[in-house]
Amino acid sequence: MESVAQLSARAPRLAHRALILIILAACVLATGSWRVYSNTWDEPEHLAAGVELLDRGKYEYDTEHPPLGRLFLAIGPYLAGARSFGTPPPEGTPEGLHILYSKGAYWRDLTLARLGMLPFLVLLLYATWLWARRLLPSEGAALLAVVLTVSVPPILGHAALASLDVAAASTTLLALYALQRWLASARLRDAVFFGLASGVAVVTKFSAVPFIGIALIVLSLTHWAVPLADPPHWRAWPDYLPYFNEWVAHPERVLVDSDLDWGQDLHRLEVRAAQLHIGHLSLAYRGTADLRREPLPPVHILAPHERATGWIAVSQLARTRNLSDYGWLDDYEPVERVGKTIDLYYLP
Repeated sequence: MESVAQLSARAPRLAHRALILIILAACVLATGSWRVYSNTWDEPEHLAAGVELLDRGKYEYDTEHPPLGRLFLAIGPYLAGARSFGTPPPEGTPEGLHILYSKGAYWRDLTLARLGMLPFLVLLLYATWLWARRLLPSEGAALLAVVLTVSVPPILGHAALASLDVAAASTTLLALYALQRWLASARLRDAVFFGLASGVAVVTKFSAVPFIGIALIVLSLTHWAVPLADPPHWRAWPDYLPYFNEWVAHPERVLVDSDLDWGQDLHRLEVRAAQLHIGHLSLAYRGTADLRREPLPPVHILAPHERATGWIAVSQLARTRNLSDYGWLDDYEPVERVGKTIDLYYLP
């Protein structure tokens, strides 16, 4: 049988393979409507603008949108022989319809144009994976985020069209991910990555500008308020039980009991005591675990108002039942907090 270490080493590889399968499945699902849907409202105009740029080096049709996405959707038809007919701009729909119908290759050229949008669906799902992997505790959770994205029918529906919506969503999402990474790291290479990703998003669709601008303000404020470089500040895992509003520095002063300390951190104390080679521990703990059967160092149960020296551990539930019981410890700083609920002291 494989060891835990071997399974852990295999997990990232398996997750990447699963991600590839999910992305491939999404692309296959998107192609299912290619020969079902006639051209939708915007597709001819996007095609006309892209083909004109490739064929004549001009960009005159519907210039309220930038060219990158249109180039992607026009490459296939252009390589198959589609050319610009020079219909007077700025309205591009008549030109696009002429391109689609003139050579009797309507379905071929429309399908090739739609094929050019699939890379943006891949990018959307990969950007979702990158951000989810950064925020969530495991590859499995990140894969679930990708699956949930694929499960939104309009995403697959627009990804199957020669239009700019999924292209804009994917490039903007990548830019926002790059922004968050830069704010968290403050590294030059992440700043360059954000700049490049933002540029790609803007030349895909101008609506990326307000999204990126608003995100820059919001994420910057969040970074100032709650340091993004420390993920536990903004995700609860695995401490769902004691999670409390991050703006409250001392939740034990607001609530305790089952909302914060339900005896759950005893195992963490055992692990930490072993790491610190604690030979004797004075303990004030409220919980139902049988301390005689737990792998703790030799323990002295610290009674209320009893003072001690050496290593001392006090749980929040024990400490707040009656504030005077262990109030003498208020004069000392704990070495650390074990988990979310046990303060560990060392008094010489």
